[in-house]
Order: sequence, then structure tokens, then C-alpha cells
Amino acid sequence: MGSITQPEMSKKFAIKEVQTREEMDQVMDVIWKANYDPYEPFAQLIFPVLGYTTADREAAIIESKQRFWHTHKTQNVNRWFYIEDSETRDAVGCVQWEIVDHNRFQDGSPKLTACWWPSGEHREFAELILSQAYAGRALWMKRRHLGAFNLPNFRSAVAIST
Repeated sequence: MGSITQPEMSKKFAIKEVQTREEMDQVMDVIWKANYDPYEPFAQLIFPVLGYTTADREAAIIESKQRFWHTHKTQNVNRWFYIEDSETRDAVGCVQWEIVDHNRFQDGSPKLTACWWPSGEHREFAELILSQAYAGRALWMKRRHLGAFNLPNFRSAVAIST
């Protein structure tokens, strides 16, 4: 009989938790790359480019970095992790975990506001689609749970309930 040994783990990648604005900016760069090359239409709802020029795209990236950093610092249920290539120090993947110890949907689904869109029909459309996409959570995330939102396909979600 032979013995079973653990294979040597690759040291090329490391999992790290976002602690700084610089790390969150790297996560946003991964999200933009994963959802705009190739283009994923759903991403436009959360990461809109409000124009057609390079400057419009750069402004959208800056806005999203500010918005996600602010949310990360002010909401205590969100924890972001990223995969770092240890040779290049580049972020190459990410995941957001929500750690929730109570029923956030006691009163049903909350009204989602897409404040990153200008007021008007575009914002109303984004809010309608996002409300539909998130409506199921009010049914299956009523207990304590961990919810994972991973990339490149940030629309997929996994919930672990206790």
C-alpha cells in the first residue's frame, strides 16, 4: 500500500482581505476588466458609463471606486477578498461576502435606489431590473447567512444559512 501525501500548494496566489482604499481600487479594476472585456450587459446597471468617450469611462471607474470604498467602510456586513498574484502583486479575482446575523427582509425586499445613475428614466430602469434581480433574496435569505458574490460573474450568489 502506498501513502497519500498532500500536493505542494502553489505559492503563486494569495487570498487577502481588503483593508485599504488601494486594495479596493484593485478589486474594482478586476470587476471592470471582468465585466467589460468581454462586455457583460448586466454590469452596466451597477457600473454605468454615461457617455462614449475614454474620459466618460475613466469618470465611471473613478465614481465606482469611490462608491464601493464608501460602502465598504460604512456597511459592516460586507467583506471583500481578492486573489493576489504573488509575483506581480496584481489582484486577479475577488469575492464579496455578506455576513448577516438577522433577517434583513422582515418587511420584504427593500426599495433599491441606483443613486449612481442620474435621475430620470435610466435610473428608474436600473432600479426596476435590480429590484427584480434581488427580489429572490427576500425569500431565501431570511435567516442568518453568509452570501458570496464572486467575480468575474458578480451576478452569481451563494448563500449559506444556519
